[in-house]
Amino acid sequence: MNRVISRSGDEFSAHSVAGWRQLTVVAIFGVRLAACSSLGGVSKDSPEEVKVAAVTKQVEARWDALIAGDVAKSYSFLSAGSQATTALDLYKAKARLMVGKASMIDKVECDQELCKVSMRVTIDTRRMKGLPLPETETWILEGGEYRYVWLL
Repeated sequence: MNRVISRSGDEFSAHSVAGWRQLTVVAIFGVRLAACSSLGGVSKDSPEEVKVAAVTKQVEARWDALIAGDVAKSYSFLSAGSQATTALDLYKAKARLMVGKASMIDKVECDQELCKVSMRVTIDTRRMKGLPLPETETWILEGGEYRYVWLL
C-alpha cells in the first residue's frame, strides 16, 4: 500500500501527500471556525456568562466614549430603535448633560435578549466632587451584539 510518486527526481509517499492534504483541510476549517466565532456571535441561546461578558464590554466602551467626550461614538452603541427615534443632534444635546467622570458596573442580569445593567456613574457638581449616582441601563441583543436602549 506504500505507493511511490516520482516527480523531478524527488520521491514522495502517496500516504504522506494525503496526510498533508488532510492537515491543510483541517487547518483551513479551523481558521474559518475561529473567524466565525469572533464575529460577535452572541445569541439568545448563549450561556449567561457569555452574555454578561459581551454586554459588559459594550457598556464599558460606551461609557469610555462618553467620559472622553466622544458623543458620536457613544451614539453608535444605541439600538436601531433608539437611533430611529433619536437623531444624533438631539442625542448630543442630551448626552452632554449626563457625562460623568467615571463609571463602575455593579450588576448585570440577562435574559434571552435583554440585559439590565446596574451601575454607578461618578459626576462632579459645583458643590460636590466625585458624587456617585446609581444608573440602570437596558441593553438589547441585535445582530449578535448588545445595543443600548436609550430612553429620553
